[in-house]
Amino acid sequence: MGRHRKQTLAENVAFESIYAKSRTSRIPQEIQDELLDAYTKFCDRNDTEDILIKYIPNLFKTELNVPDKLLTFINVQDFGMDRLETSSSDVSQIVDFEKYLYEGALLLRLNAQIDIIDYYWYMTLATVNGKSVLSSAEKKTAYKQRIYLNDLKMLCQKLKQDVPTNVMLDMITVINDGERAWMNYMDFALVLGRTGILGEW
Repeated sequence: MGRHRKQTLAENVAFESIYAKSRTSRIPQEIQDELLDAYTKFCDRNDTEDILIKYIPNLFKTELNVPDKLLTFINVQDFGMDRLETSSSDVSQIVDFEKYLYEGALLLRLNAQIDIIDYYWYMTLATVNGKSVLSSAEKKTAYKQRIYLNDLKMLCQKLKQDVPTNVMLDMITVINDGERAWMNYMDFALVLGRTGILGEW
């Protein structure tokens, strides 16, 4: 069977608004303005009208202060123009502004809730590793860690929750389109978004 198309960040969430799968969800005007302003400034500073997708991480880091712990997980190809729109293969390396808005809006949303994401991530990692809290050094690299199915089983046992294995596996795989049986920091953040913990706009 063919490999499923990898979902983009914005397609990995379930709620209406920014967590919707479709690109018809409403992005608040102030967020659109912030993204447009960052895009324009980046173009002006680099004397260009178009931005190549390889510069997307730099744009979000320098203009929008999105941290590496989120940028590590983005796929710049998710920001590129579709090749079907033109016969030129080079266009796929140019940022599609609509995709930039939706992917960027989600990144800004997650960044705004980064303290909440970190709190639950640290707590989960500490619990599955038999600790009460993570050390300062462990917190610095915590975003690089992964949660596996056995970790979830252990977590449920400690919380005295009787959750079937297939349900736990679904919880992990549904967020990454069934590509892997483990969850990273970004997956975890999107799960928090799905469950409403990160709220709406």
